[in-house]
Amino acid sequence: MTERMTRCFWYADRNMDTDRARAEVNKLKRKVKKEKRGAMRELRRDTEFIEQEKGKVNDDDARSLMHIEQLDFMLVFVFACVSPPGHTSATS
Repeated sequence: MTERMTRCFWYADRNMDTDRARAEVNKLKRKVKKEKRGAMRELRRDTEFIEQEKGKVNDDDARSLMHIEQLDFMLVFVFACVSPPGHTSATS
């Protein structure tokens, strides 16, 4: 066996290369890809969290608005049913 074949055989990892410079370049490329995937994952998670928080705020706003509308309706109903003292209603 030649020296090159021995070195290739010695390295069982498919990512290893007999040329050290090329192996270093490939190693750095893999590292960049891994960092890129991690950054994209973080951005997806951050976006999902932000959307969830926006949803919570919108739900709270909708609940508050519905509560205010219910209170307004009750106040209108109460004031319509109760006439001021000394005032005669047209219905009675």
